[in-house]
Amino acid sequence: MSTLLRNVATYLTQILHESQFYEHGVLTPEEFVLAGDTLVTTFGTWQWASPTSITKFVSYLPKSKQYLITKNVPSFIRASKFQLVTEDQILDDDTQTVWNLPSLRLLERNIREVNHCESGATAEESDCAKNIPSLEDFGDDGNSCKSPPSTCVNDSRSYDISITYDKFYRTPRIYFVGYDEFGGLLSFSQISQDVSSDHLNKTVTLEPHPHTGLTHLSIHPCKHAHTMKRMLELVHEQQLENLRKSGHSPDDIETAAADALRAAVPVHHYIFLFLKFINVIIPTIEYDFTTNFL
Repeated sequence: MSTLLRNVATYLTQILHESQFYEHGVLTPEEFVLAGDTLVTTFGTWQWASPTSITKFVSYLPKSKQYLITKNVPSFIRASKFQLVTEDQILDDDTQTVWNLPSLRLLERNIREVNHCESGATAEESDCAKNIPSLEDFGDDGNSCKSPPSTCVNDSRSYDISITYDKFYRTPRIYFVGYDEFGGLLSFSQISQDVSSDHLNKTVTLEPHPHTGLTHLSIHPCKHAHTMKRMLELVHEQQLENLRKSGHSPDDIETAAADALRAAVPVHHYIFLFLKFINVIIPTIEYDFTTNFL
């Protein structure tokens, strides 16, 4: 979907007012703010931000809470060196894509086992994937600051990460801009080194940030709601199994499981869960601190 068509579609999309988190994996703007407040309160590196231009504000969010941002997030290894360890695998039935829920305890152990630098080293879901431009569609000329050459492919990097509310898809959307060890902007080909190869040309796109206008790497949100719903279903299935094992009455087991799901994954924890599966797509950036969330 082109930027113009997407803007028109977003404008025509009605604002969601009734919660559909557990039914469809989406958020209302109010729920996005609630989840953002929880993220900011829990992890002080995240902050609410506002656009500098009045034309970049959206009316359905508070002026002081237009989007979330965290800066200078470290990245020490590239995706090709990252051995992802998972607890659960979520199958996207439409695309047969396996989504993974990382366990930070295991991931941290893996990261420690990888040297930061090897010694001596040098509009609709059905149309979503085919309409997303890949990183290969863009050149590097004019898009990066030149930095002194390095002989190490695994030089440390940092990222500024922001999360917006996508009115069309009714989910959060995440944006990344990266810097090398000298503070220069990473080129698109350099950023691609931090993206899982399974997702590089499928869900990763280059987009103007809706609140700044600057070009960022972004994870296209066309599958966000579906994936969130599937993750909730896995938690729900586990709750059902736990209730069956505990000898719960079959007559009210479904209601009890639904209540248990809401207790285990309240809507204000949405962004915690969201960061879990985003961490699968870009696993090298250390922004997911929600180790014991699930």
